[in-house]
Amino acid sequence: MSARGVMVFGVIGVLGIGASMVVDRWALDALVVEGAGREDWNRALRVCGYVPTWIVVGIVMALLDTRRLRTGAGIVGRHALARGIGVVLGALAGGAAAEVLKLVVRRARPDPEVAGYAFRAFGEGTFDSGGLGFPSSHTAVAFGAAWSLQRMHPEARVVWIALGAGCGATRLMAGAHWASDVVGAAVVSYAVVWALGRVGLVPVGRGREDGLR
Repeated sequence: MSARGVMVFGVIGVLGIGASMVVDRWALDALVVEGAGREDWNRALRVCGYVPTWIVVGIVMALLDTRRLRTGAGIVGRHALARGIGVVLGALAGGAAAEVLKLVVRRARPDPEVAGYAFRAFGEGTFDSGGLGFPSSHTAVAFGAAWSLQRMHPEARVVWIALGAGCGATRLMAGAHWASDVVGAAVVSYAVVWALGRVGLVPVGRGREDGLR
């Protein structure tokens, strides 16, 4: 991504978060679904925000690529572990970035008893992100993996992005986050994966000429 591309991304990201803040109250009232968390489809999407899910996926990818290397078949990435490491790093870094930003922004999760946003003072639980919501850690993990996979396998980008968005949707249905928490997580994870790609930690798929470079 060129310097201009970085600027465009930054503007779009800020506008996206700002737009989602406009509908935060509406989304909290309209999108909460009582009992949705007990549905299998909801659990399947939420688990995309669970780091061990992507560790398992990463191990499978590494095993497959190691086998291809041994049999002489081509593999994506510079070595047999590249794809597996890339997807795990994307998920880990996305979640870690979200946790750090929570401690900086300090915006609390939605509270039905509070009409607007509530912020925690820096002197109160300075290094405890519990109860803080911006950005959503589950969504950041899911999108961290999704952006990494879209970089490596852009032909299935609709699937990867749908998984990240689906995880974010489960957090909205549960009333656990504002819409801007979810949008912010997607933006932060995109930036993190782009940075990882720039230093070669998330490989580009064969023949990949555009996207998260």
